[in-house]
Amino acid sequence: HHQYYTAGISDILTIDETVKANPQAMFQLCKGALSSGFREFSANVTNNDLVRVTGYMVKRSDIETFKQCGSRTNTTGLA
Repeated sequence: HHQYYTAGISDILTIDETVKANPQAMFQLCKGALSSGFREFSANVTNNDLVRVTGYMVKRSDIETFKQCGSRTNTTGLA
C-alpha cells in the first residue's frame, strides 16, 4: 500500500531469530523490500521484547511490570 500514501507508511516485519546468524539474509530482505516499493519498514526478531499492539509499540517486559505494579504514565495500559 506504500504507493497510495505519499506521506509514507511503515511496515513491521517479524523475522525468525535465525537471521541473527545470517546477516546477509537480512540485507537481501532489505534490498528486496526496497526494490518492491517499500519506502520504510522495521524488522522485529521473533521473541524480541518489543511488540506492536493495536498501533502501539510496547515492551513485553513493560506489560508484565504493568500487570504487577501499574503504570506511571498509563501508556502501557493502552496497549
